[in-house]
Amino acid sequence: MSFIDGTLRRDPAHGFTLLEMLVVVGIIATLSSIAWPLWRNHVTTSEKAVLIANIQSMAFFQESYKLRHGVYAVGLLDGEEIADRIGWSVGREGNTSFVIPDSDGSYYQVQAVNPNGVAACLQMPSRQRCSP
Repeated sequence: MSFIDGTLRRDPAHGFTLLEMLVVVGIIATLSSIAWPLWRNHVTTSEKAVLIANIQSMAFFQESYKLRHGVYAVGLLDGEEIADRIGWSVGREGNTSFVIPDSDGSYYQVQAVNPNGVAACLQMPSRQRCSP
C-alpha cells in the first residue's frame, strides 16, 4: 500500500503469495490437529464429571431409603423407576440413562450413560469406581 496524492492505494504486486497462504493453512491445520483431541478429551472428562456428580447426588436419597427399609434400593432399570422408588430424579440431564443393578442391598452400583456415549459407574456408598 502506498500514499499517492494523499489517498491510500493498494499496489497489486504487494499481496500474499500462494506459498505464504499454504504456510498459514499448514500452521492452522497443525494447530487444529493438536487442539481437537485435547478439546474432545476435555469435553469427555467434563461430561463424566457431571455423571459422577449426579450419581453422588443420589446418595442422600438412597441413605434415606435405607433408613426406612434397612437396605439400599437396587434392581432399578431406569430413571423413572429410580424416581418412583427413592424420589431422586436428574434435572437437566433428561436423556441420560441411570441403572442400579440388582445386589444384596448392602451396597449399590449406579451406572450412567449420557446421550454422547460417555459412561460412569460408581459403587456406593464407598464412592469407588465400578470394576469392569
